[in-house]
Amino acid sequence: MCMMFPIYIADNCVHDLRQIPFLIGTLYGGWVVGGALLFILLAVRFFFYGFQLITVVVYITMFIIAALVSPTFRQLSRTDKLFTSVWLTLFLAVLVTVIAIVFFDFQVIDSYIFDFILIPPIGMLFVVYIIETLKEAMVARSKLVKVEKMEIVSQLAASISHEVRNPLTVVKGFIQLMKSQSVPKEIQEQYIHIALEEINRAETIINDYLTFAMPSPNKVEPLMVDQELQMVAHMLEPLARMHNIQIRKELQPGTIIGNAQHFRQCFLKVLKRCRLAELSLFLLLLAEKTLSLQLKTTVSA
Repeated sequence: MCMMFPIYIADNCVHDLRQIPFLIGTLYGGWVVGGALLFILLAVRFFFYGFQLITVVVYITMFIIAALVSPTFRQLSRTDKLFTSVWLTLFLAVLVTVIAIVFFDFQVIDSYIFDFILIPPIGMLFVVYIIETLKEAMVARSKLVKVEKMEIVSQLAASISHEVRNPLTVVKGFIQLMKSQSVPKEIQEQYIHIALEEINRAETIINDYLTFAMPSPNKVEPLMVDQELQMVAHMLEPLARMHNIQIRKELQPGTIIGNAQHFRQCFLKVLKRCRLAELSLFLLLLAEKTLSLQLKTTVSA
């Protein structure tokens, strides 16, 4: 775009700031990205203005030096990146100018010094600053999402601990009964059956909790909305019981394409942030307004 819509064209020399996106891509992307940009740059340059050897030498020189600096550049802090981008751009501009003068008898004019040597470093400063600011904002947002998720996980853990303790108490009681007195074999089998059921119930509760707490794979598949919301409601039941709330559900079948864990996390966050007294109403309205439709959309976190 810089080359197709230049700011201006001086006599015998085109100044279009093409080196800024070229150097940005090479510094952040390394040899692969820089090589692709070099090919595009030269192809467009030759298409518009014809082949010139000086152009090939100048930009291959910039490409090699910037690609060599790229691994170190990516490891630098924000301030160091700003400083390095400015001085590297200035150095490359001076270096290729010297090469052009020595080997190609290039004529340097005042506009060339200002627009090819002085302006690009300033442009690099602004572009690198914007990129680094956006990267920091994305990292901060990612950390905020993790903090919110862990807050919900901790609240669920407090309620789930009560649910896990109940089946463990039952299992402990039956084991003590079988140990303390002579129990007929038939009664022992009943005790063992009940104990196994309670252990399975505790395992289900823990698995539901881990489903929300663990990192989610980026897997997209068909989802039954009513079944997924049933699981979400089941996960919230321990927390609801702690506050004497009963969740009622009337779910209709619906199908979407998306990630199951992202879907559960999304609705779990929404329902958790609602007042507990409104959970039943929310699910009922959701069933009436949404789940009767056959949704064909992609669910994202």
